Amino acid sequence: MGGDASVKTFFSWLGVTYYLSTEAINTMLAALSELCADGSSLVFDYPDENFFDASEKRVQNTIMMAKAGDEPMQSAFSYSEIEKLLEKHGFLIYELLTPDYIQRDIIDKAGTDMKAFEHVNYCLAVRKN
Repeated sequence: MGGDASVKTFFSWLGVTYYLSTEAINTMLAALSELCADGSSLVFDYPDENFFDASEKRVQNTIMMAKAGDEPMQSAFSYSEIEKLLEKHGFLIYELLTPDYIQRDIIDKAGTDMKAFEHVNYCLAVRKN
């Protein structure tokens, strides 16, 4: 990775954390932290702590398809776990969108028949020295 550590930067890390070990996520956050100016932002999604034991069929199908494609999902986090991991590297959670929030305040308000994906959260974190 390259960049100017004195310039605020926006990083999008969507659809990745599921497939990485906690150690790999920790390594990536450490690397980003070194590259980021204060105020830089990171957006990412992550499965919650109930993801792997979820009863919802589409969650289990997603897990099975990833495994069948030789890309098994490895990580899931509680809010406090992800918060601590981010704080370790100088990031603070600025906004967290849970499936319930996404359903109620975005999808339902838009009047669509879509359904938020269960057990997947979207996080906006900001680097704060």
